[in-house]
Amino acid sequence: MLSLLSPRKTFGLFLVLCLVLFSYSVGDVSAALNYAQSEIDGNGIDDDGDGYTDSEDTECPSHYEGYGTTSTGGMGGTVYWVDCTLGDLDTALDAHAGTYADPCGIRKALEASGSRVVKFVNGGTITLNSSIVVAYGNITIDGFSAPSPGVTISEKQIYIRPELGTHQSNFILNHLRFDLYFEVDGENITVDPDGYPENESKITDLIMDHLTLASLSLSFKGPIENITISNNLIYNGRMRFTAGTNWHNRHVTKNLSFHHNVWA
Repeated sequence: MLSLLSPRKTFGLFLVLCLVLFSYSVGDVSAALNYAQSEIDGNGIDDDGDGYTDSEDTECPSHYEGYGTTSTGGMGGTVYWVDCTLGDLDTALDAHAGTYADPCGIRKALEASGSRVVKFVNGGTITLNSSIVVAYGNITIDGFSAPSPGVTISEKQIYIRPELGTHQSNFILNHLRFDLYFEVDGENITVDPDGYPENESKITDLIMDHLTLASLSLSFKGPIENITISNNLIYNGRMRFTAGTNWHNRHVTKNLSFHHNVWA
């Protein structure tokens, strides 16, 4: 057909086709950039059709894969907004409300009970004066909510450790950095029911995603079930499991999913 057209008309048609293809290409790139920005901004729209708005995606199990997706984290609970510049305030001395307008310190948010989602109004390094024990489940610690440079937790440990005799479920930790490079005697995160045969504790339904873990980085002590460890960078350290060895093999760690982690 093109051979029937004059060279001038053929060239004109070629230019039209190029413009059409270019517009489609620009449209695709623009759509992709807009979608990526909406995921960052959390625009309240369900762009990816998973039933959750973009700002909720890092809080919900549909965003993850593996055994740990039984976890619902703190969805539907109280939102605690944390100000990284407050450092490590003692809970009893933290008069801040934990709202976006009056954000609290991280210790108040993590040591609270009930369903809760922990978000950050800013980024930075939080240097802990002493370890924090997360004794209650139904919690999402959403580091994805922090603007640049993100959230780094330094110096002391965070324990996920229920009170004796209790069963705590639904933990989601995402987009956080734990830096204990200079504290070689500790672990960044210890998941430890710390139970006994006559009064055993248990942890189930745990997601740890997009974390950076340095030094002696992660320690599990059963009984712990339904875990997803995904998209993490673990370097200068190790992951340690103590399971089925204490108290007549009552400790059971099972249903573990590991994927897309980098071990360096």
